[in-house]
Amino acid sequence: MGEAFDCRVPESEWFDLWHVHPTPGVSVAPGPDEWRVRLRRLLAAWERVEAEARRLSRSHQTWLVIDPADPGQDAVYLHTPNPNEDNFPYCFDGVAWGVEFPEELVEFVAGRGVEFGRSEYGGSVLYWLRRATEAT
Repeated sequence: MGEAFDCRVPESEWFDLWHVHPTPGVSVAPGPDEWRVRLRRLLAAWERVEAEARRLSRSHQTWLVIDPADPGQDAVYLHTPNPNEDNFPYCFDGVAWGVEFPEELVEFVAGRGVEFGRSEYGGSVLYWLRRATEAT
């Protein structure tokens, strides 16, 4: 579960779309149990990344990307102003925000102050979660 996953943020003062994949080894049969394992792990990793990001002396963003078809692609992101390019805040091109949560996510995100988004990439659907206070 999420408690066993090590998702330490590297020592740095800036991050350019840094991310970690906390569910690479999910091997639960597809269905409600798979979603519970994945989402608990993702949300626990997101909370850890956010806690570590609080040490930064600059603005930052965090968010989740969920690939319903491939748990190994689920990711937690940390992003800050950075010297690589002028891409902060991240603009989430192609993500439709404010769409309805999929039923399997509702119990995990209700009351957490998150905004839900949906996008398509290469013919696949991706789900996005970000803090409602970070909406741009």
